[in-house]
Amino acid sequence: MHVHIVLHDEGPPRHYTLLELHGAPEARVVEYRDSLFPPSETARVSATRVLHKLGVERACPEPCNESFQQDGWTCGLWCARWIERSLRRFR
Repeated sequence: MHVHIVLHDEGPPRHYTLLELHGAPEARVVEYRDSLFPPSETARVSATRVLHKLGVERACPEPCNESFQQDGWTCGLWCARWIERSLRRFR
């Protein structure tokens, strides 16, 4: 089972991030991606809140992406690109 959740944080800054959940509940892998450097702490707090609402009783992990946006507006495009890459990886 693979779930991709694009989060829009009202911030500041207003920003899109991505939560990915993979695997069965007893062995679930949670990945978090944030295209800002340094990452948005308010977005991470929001992601932790979403995880708790989904019944995942753990804090949102640190972002696992290794590349970052160089502007102030492409965060949504980064999320779409990460989802597309993930879908290809698990195809």
